Amino acid sequence: MEQGPEFSWVAVILDIAEAVSGALDRSGNERGLSAGELGQLDQFQRAEIEARNLLVRSRSFCTNGNADPLREQLRRCAEATQAGRPLVDLLEMRSTVPRDWHHLPPDIETMLWLGITRLAEDLALIAAIGVSSTTRQKQLAAVRDL
Repeated sequence: MEQGPEFSWVAVILDIAEAVSGALDRSGNERGLSAGELGQLDQFQRAEIEARNLLVRSRSFCTNGNADPLREQLRRCAEATQAGRPLVDLLEMRSTVPRDWHHLPPDIETMLWLGITRLAEDLALIAAIGVSSTTRQKQLAAVRDL
């Protein structure tokens, strides 16, 4: 029996780290990156590696101690983000995120909030274009409550 894709809090963080890395990579291809953005790209790519390493354990048993390497890498990402670009700009979420949150550091809680917010936006778009089902509407309501 084939198992579906993994989904956990680590998977949400991995998704955001990949999105940030992808946005920086695209910017680099279009216009080049500043030294701060290069450092930010490097740190988020390292965060992807830490999240992938933790992803295997995150579905069965994951404690704060297990998450220490990822938490430390996110601290480095926060330092790099100070010299780089805000996450809300890279993720194109400026209109979704309250203004006073635009410069929040990429810690576990912020990364989870950004990931869940992106999911809610995606579900809202699906619901808005008319291909939604009752199940999808319930999913959207549940994610918004979260």
